[in-house]
Amino acid sequence: MRHIFVRTVVVLGLIVIGPLGISGCDNERPRVSIENARAEISPDLYGEGIVYLKIVNLGGKDALVGMKTTIPGATAGLHEMKGDFMVLVKSMKIPGKNTVDLMPMGSHIMIENMPKETHVGYAFTLTLLFARSGEIQIPLTFAKAQPMSPEHQHHE
Repeated sequence: MRHIFVRTVVVLGLIVIGPLGISGCDNERPRVSIENARAEISPDLYGEGIVYLKIVNLGGKDALVGMKTTIPGATAGLHEMKGDFMVLVKSMKIPGKNTVDLMPMGSHIMIENMPKETHVGYAFTLTLLFARSGEIQIPLTFAKAQPMSPEHQHHE
């Protein structure tokens, strides 16, 4: 009788605890880093810049929930492309053990209301705010915008 009780407790334990072990990524601390960050002066919009980068997360899930810049008077916002439209979004999920690319024709960071002295070669810091990882500061220097490949050009 005791043997059946022990086996029942073990089986129930596996049913209850087993899924927790499988979904451990949810509770694991995120390990976020930034790679290949690049800032460009917008070739089309006066007083605006664009930042592209790769968010690498080797740990549990996180979310990008805000950003700010050291450029006086400028604001930074996260944009996503929805079809042909660029839409400002408040946050972006950063899945665990995954990489998120902010790139041309996709999600990217726009810096708006830049002063007229902002030019190619201008150095600044972009701070990304993550829900679980806190702030990550990225030193950047504006570069000339890279031309888009022919398959990404807009056709009239």
